[in-house]
Amino acid sequence: MIPAYSSQATPRRRTIAIANQKGGVGKTTTAVNLGAGLAQKGFRTLVIDLDIQSNTTHVLFRPLDEHEEGMCEMILDERKLDSIIRETATPNLFLAPSGESLVHADLNLAAMMGRDSILRFCLDSEVVNGFDFVLIDTSPYLGLLTINALVAADYVLVPVSCEFLPLLGIKWLLRTIRQVREKLHPHLAILGYVLTMYDRREGITKDVEDILRDQFGDDVFDTRIRVNTKHKAAPSEHKTIYQYEGSASARGSFDYNRLTTEFLERLEAKENPSPASTGTTDQPATSPVERSAPEAPGGAAVVVAPPAQPVAPGTTDPGATHPASPLPPLAQPSPGEVAASSGGPVGTVVEQQVSPPASREAPATSASIGGQGGREAAVGEQGDPSGSAGTAA
Repeated sequence: MIPAYSSQATPRRRTIAIANQKGGVGKTTTAVNLGAGLAQKGFRTLVIDLDIQSNTTHVLFRPLDEHEEGMCEMILDERKLDSIIRETATPNLFLAPSGESLVHADLNLAAMMGRDSILRFCLDSEVVNGFDFVLIDTSPYLGLLTINALVAADYVLVPVSCEFLPLLGIKWLLRTIRQVREKLHPHLAILGYVLTMYDRREGITKDVEDILRDQFGDDVFDTRIRVNTKHKAAPSEHKTIYQYEGSASARGSFDYNRLTTEFLERLEAKENPSPASTGTTDQPATSPVERSAPEAPGGAAVVVAPPAQPVAPGTTDPGATHPASPLPPLAQPSPGEVAASSGGPVGTVVEQQVSPPASREAPATSASIGGQGGREAAVGEQGDPSGSAGTAA
């Protein structure tokens, strides 16, 4: 069991890179709304905008002025982030913003000593270590900024929109993760894959879900982020989906609250596996992707209970019903779990091509991101309080 919350306890910061080689898959939307969901549950959360488009900064703060410092200046000057962290309209949610100068960061990083791990240095401060979670929104390409995010992270969260092309992005991302594990950060773990822009009316949605669940099994989140026009409208008013919809039962808020809960459950299962799951860690992985922690047990996972905190004005917290508790320190992976960095299952996955679905009538569940056929997963629409699975007006 996790220890009871104490104001004297020092939180153990978890850093999660939200990444996918493909653009337009919901990385920024997930960073903003997962961060807001964690904040509403009482966790102090910092969102770092490492996307050269600076969209997270636009949503949670405002565009930086020409002479304001952001992530680019901190990284290139190798400075701690303390001076640029900003409060947002959501209590417990903070932002490390970026501006237009971030476009030039990769070019300048190329000539710097230790260019792969500068962000990890910038995060190592008393202020940043006081956060429960740090979420890093990355750019839709695998340059030095994204490498820095992976090296600084404990986990990678991969949003995948229900289209065919994002599957190709996974291939290159997994190859990069394998290289980072081999040379820079052997304990980097994939927390899971999140299906976004989910619309069960479209045949490609089921095809993509079948392929992902066939290849990655339990690493695919049960929560699906359904297609919703309000996810497009909320950024124009600099609001999270919780603030924009204003109701816990509205589609976007419901989906991201559910994702936040499952996110915490998966962290709990990875870092505090039950004796039953620990006893199977030496067995071959059921997924072609190398796992850095044992699978969660077959029973219900323990929900991480957050501290009771005030909710942002005008919003509803649909899930803060438990007492608080910071997560315990990360469990160290076993030697067998780190061994995949020398050419294990990940190397097999990334070197092969993804084949498009054959047809809607016969979804290509055997199509391969990796080289391994897998079990089929039943596909059903998650609970929909509105009674509709289509696009929300």
